[in-house]
Formats: sequence, structure tokens, C-alpha cells
Amino acid sequence: MEILIKVVAQAIDAVQRGQLEFAEKGFASLHRIAESEPATILRHVKPLALLGIALIRAKQNDQEQSRVLRERALTAIDEDCKNVPLSNFHYFMALEFHRQQDYRNALTFWELALQLAKPEAGPMLVAEMLQSMGECYSRMGLGEYAAIPLRAALKILDKFPEHPWRPATMLTMGNALRKTQPAEAEAWFRQAAEIHAAKLQYQSAAPAWVNLGILCAEQGRYDESLEFYGKVLRVRENNAATPPDKVALLHNNIAGCYRRMKKFDEALASVDRSIDLFPASDAQRAYAYSTKAMTLRDAGRDAQAVTWFHNAIEERKKQASPSFEAYLDDLQGLIDALKRLGRDGEVPTVEEELQQVRQQRDSIQASQGGGERAEFTGGSVLVEVPAKADAETRTREEIRDLVYSLARALAESGLGRISGHITSPETRTLIFTGEDADRVFAFLDPLLSSDLFFSGARVVVRQGDVSREMVLPMRGTAVN
Repeated sequence: MEILIKVVAQAIDAVQRGQLEFAEKGFASLHRIAESEPATILRHVKPLALLGIALIRAKQNDQEQSRVLRERALTAIDEDCKNVPLSNFHYFMALEFHRQQDYRNALTFWELALQLAKPEAGPMLVAEMLQSMGECYSRMGLGEYAAIPLRAALKILDKFPEHPWRPATMLTMGNALRKTQPAEAEAWFRQAAEIHAAKLQYQSAAPAWVNLGILCAEQGRYDESLEFYGKVLRVRENNAATPPDKVALLHNNIAGCYRRMKKFDEALASVDRSIDLFPASDAQRAYAYSTKAMTLRDAGRDAQAVTWFHNAIEERKKQASPSFEAYLDDLQGLIDALKRLGRDGEVPTVEEELQQVRQQRDSIQASQGGGERAEFTGGSVLVEVPAKADAETRTREEIRDLVYSLARALAESGLGRISGHITSPETRTLIFTGEDADRVFAFLDPLLSSDLFFSGARVVVRQGDVSREMVLPMRGTAVN
């Protein structure tokens, strides 16, 4: 089974690298093996294989086939599957569900992966699983549950303040607390934004500014909200690489602020622009449909609001794990509008759906596990490569090959392994871990310093609570 899980890991990595043909061959071979072993533990790789092919179909923009494959994978999962005694098996099950935005099923396997993780599991792996659990809860609108694993993840990441996952986890924590503890949420958003802004990484700071805009609008601090949104709009519109959905979501948030200000014409203009910018297949359109419905409702145009509430609800039904909070708000908004219009005959069906969604929400219990896994005595080496002209001359595949050659060399040395490879708009960060951080860096130093790609890279070598930072010169040895 361990060998097959390694094949799964290679195939998932190939999907991320864009090597879809290679990945599909790997998943297809796993599926054949599972089909030929119906009475052994190997049969449990079948859902892994189907979920992997579903990921490929999603990459190929065949959303319907991806959905069908995910449903087939779900039917292949039984209680014995959840009893497989290997943390890595559950990790990859969770990862595949997570990448398909099926947060409810991902959560089940993140919890199992964490429960089965060995005591010597690396801190970044544990932090990743805790952060992922928190994100699942948060994405489903269950912020009170999300805060539990997120606090545990931040307890680990506080020992690695330079880690790029730390501000992302702060952002998720802020979202989890925004409705119930807005002051603490604002502090997390501001801290995440400041980490990136201090490095002039404004693209990376933008999500925190967006969330500050949302929080300020909810508190009636409209001028502050629009100021944050304006800052993000300038950053995103001035970058041709910004995905359309990022700009679309921003215009939806601006519309929400105008709605709260009762500037309904401005709100409708912003939300219509949001809808126009969203790709047709993007299920996030539900948020824009909902904003338009609420704006029309608040403007006293219930008949039109009903249409858009229906549109929002239909989009949410297409999502593997819609936000319970947003889904329930849409259903309740639809019920209220129908009653005001005197269309009482349509209400019972919607109320029945409302009750079903509430039952689904209430069936999910918060996980209490994993919170004490914060101690780690090993070391880490973080290499943060700034975006620069030289990096642009290499293809994405060439950069990945370079990264994987470093990872292989370190693994073969027996000194450590690569634990993370994270790309943001401004930087590419490599994280290596091992028992002795100084020995890991001593091994990597000549390899890093001999390649122009790592020129000017910031390096943090950390052992326990002690760290030292340096910048790599061009084709030289590292200096402080």
C-alpha cells in the first residue's frame, strides 16, 4: 500500500505541474490495481484514483465529468476505507477532496490523517493539516469550529515567523472570527497585511485588505471599507496577471458596501460588473447573485430579488461544499421576499430545503484533536526567492525541475527533505527540514549559490527557537 501511495503522490504532483497525460496514466494504473484486488486493502486506492482523474478533468475544464468522477469516488468509500492505518493515505484523500472544494469530505480525511500522524511528524506537515481543517470549517461558514485547529496551527507557526503559511493562516483565522469576534479578526487581518506590505508584497497583502474592507463595511465604517477596496482594485487592475475572478469578487464586495450604505444604484452597477467578469463555470458567481438579490430586496424590489435568490441558490447547489451561512441566508431571504409578495404557496418547499441545510450544518462536529502537536526539536531552512527578471527567462517547468533536483539531492544525502514549495505573486519560497538545520544549509549552500536563479534570495536557518538570516549574493557564498 505504501508503494501505491507514493504513486498517488507522484500523480498528484504531476497534475500540479501540468503533466496531465503522465498523471492520468498513474491514476489509471492505480484504478486497475484496485479493481483487481477487491478483497484486500489495495481496493481502497480506487477512490484516490477516481478523485485524481476528477482533478485532471477539472484542469481540463470538464466540470461535469469531474463531478461524476467525484461522485463515483464517494460511492467507493466505505467504513473500512476510513480504517486504513496509514496517515499518508488519508492525507492524499483529504488533499484531493480539498482541491476540488469538497470541504466536507476533505475534513473527514484531514482529521483521520492528523489522528494517525506519527509523533515525529514534521511541524510543517502538522501545521498544514491543522490549517486545512480550519479552512474547511471556515469555507463551510462554521467559523466557531474553524478557530480550534487554526489556533493550534498558529501555535506551531509562531515558532517559524518567516514561514509563508503564517500570514495565510492568520487570514483564515480572521475570517473564522469576523462575525463573532470582529476586534480579534481585525487584528489578524492587519497583522497578515503588514507582514506582506513590509516586504512591498502588495499582491499578497491584497486578500487581507479585502477582508478588512468587508469587516469595516459590516461595522458601518464605510469610508474605511471603500479605501481598502480602492487600494486592492489599484493593485489588481495594474497587474495583467490577476485572474478575472479576483477582480470580480472585489467588485462584489464593493457592491456589498454600497448596499449597506443604501446606495442601491451604485451597488447594482458594481455587482453587475462582478457578474460580467466571473467565468461562466465559476461557482463563486453565487456570491454575486446573492449580493444582487439582497440589494434588490433592500431597494424594495422583491419580485426581482426572488429571481436572483433562486439564481444564487442554484449556483450553491453546484458547489461540492457551499457555505452553510451564505446558503441559509439566501434561503431565508427568498422566504421573506415570497411572503411579502403574497406568494405563500411557494414558501413550504423553500422552508423544507432550509431545514435540510440546517440539519447538514448541525451534523458537522468540531474536531478537538491535534491541538497539542506544537513541539518540534528539528530544524528548517527557508529560501525565499524574489521575483526578478532572471526568473522570468526560465519556464515554469525548468524552475520546477531545479527545485526537484535540490529536493532529490537533499533526500539522497539523508540530511533532510523539502517540506514546502510555495509561490506567491512576489516570491517563490522553498522550505527544507531536517534534524540539524546547519547541516541542511551547509549541504544546500553551494547548490544555491552556484545558480543565478537564487541570487538575492533571503535565507532563514532555524533550529528550535534560534534563527539566523542571510541574503545570498550572485554566484557567491552566503553572507550575513
